Amino acid sequence: MACSKVNLSQRNSGDPGIWVLLDPDRFRPKEWETLLPEMDRGPVQGFLVGGSLQTTTAYQETLDWLAEHVNLPVVLFPGSMLQVSSKADALLLLSLISGRNPEYLIGHHVQAAVLLRNSGLKILPTGYLLVDGGKGTTAHYITQTQPIPADKPEIAAVTALAGTQLGLQIIYLDCGSGALAPVPTAMVQAVRQVVDGPLARVVVSDTYPFAQDGRSYTAFEGRGYTTAQSYIGRSGVYCAGMFTRSDAADSSHR
Repeated sequence: MACSKVNLSQRNSGDPGIWVLLDPDRFRPKEWETLLPEMDRGPVQGFLVGGSLQTTTAYQETLDWLAEHVNLPVVLFPGSMLQVSSKADALLLLSLISGRNPEYLIGHHVQAAVLLRNSGLKILPTGYLLVDGGKGTTAHYITQTQPIPADKPEIAAVTALAGTQLGLQIIYLDCGSGALAPVPTAMVQAVRQVVDGPLARVVVSDTYPFAQDGRSYTAFEGRGYTTAQSYIGRSGVYCAGMFTRSDAADSSHR
């Protein structure tokens, strides 16, 4: 991989960009080889890699494959400090501000601080908000936190506002893998109204089940976002991350 920057917007514009989240446990490289030319022409800006729980040893293998085959930025979406690798361009340093579990607010960050400093990764401080998607998810179970009720956009908004006041640069809204419903549009709108500054960006992650037949992913239609193409929903893909700020972060270690 030879990426000089992590651009959090659409290519050559200030529009929202699509980032594909790969779960290493489900990633199938041979299936993805046929999709690479399509991705290079499409709206995908890069890849997020990681998840709440890893049950195989495929994490590093996935990053190695991306480094060899993909010329797009790779950003780590770590569920723990075990998911840190210099084979990526940047890392979302997630603070679970929707919950009250101190380990996911600051505890794990203290343990990983020196490792991250020496990793060479661009660190992106991120406020992570879990939203109720209609069922319990792995993220809820692992973090032992209660999600924000889907019908309470004002809670999400003030939580996001507090996060940006603490200096968090990204607000990430997520219902968790396998949720029955996406983050509500009203909640996205409420958060975007309060997260407005030169550094702050909003990421929306829809992780409820995708169509298995390769149909186009249209969950973001009507929200002012670009719609992902037919490869969304195939092997190893859980979500499309929408960055709504065009700020670019240097990541020149590779």
